[in-house]
Amino acid sequence: EKSYTDIKEYGYFDRYMAVNILNYNTVEIRIFRGTLNKERFWACLEFIDAIISFLKKQKFFDVYIGDITWTDFKNYINKKRKYSNLKEALKRRVQCVS
Repeated sequence: EKSYTDIKEYGYFDRYMAVNILNYNTVEIRIFRGTLNKERFWACLEFIDAIISFLKKQKFFDVYIGDITWTDFKNYINKKRKYSNLKEALKRRVQCVS
């Protein structure tokens, strides 16, 4: 199993990592567990959408050095009208990831 240091220093990637960026046109997210619960399903999709939207508004250097916090992300979500399933899941502490 490869560590973060291996990935950072040696550029190691494979298609079964949590985030697969090897495909030219897509990014594959492999962090979610399966569910038949539609609210959890939508909360997980909203989570990915929220992460992408949130990070697009951040400065690269702040993200790179880890200056962005979970509280920053939750505040961002709470300011948006969308993400109703995600907001409810966070209130109930529902986990999307395995």
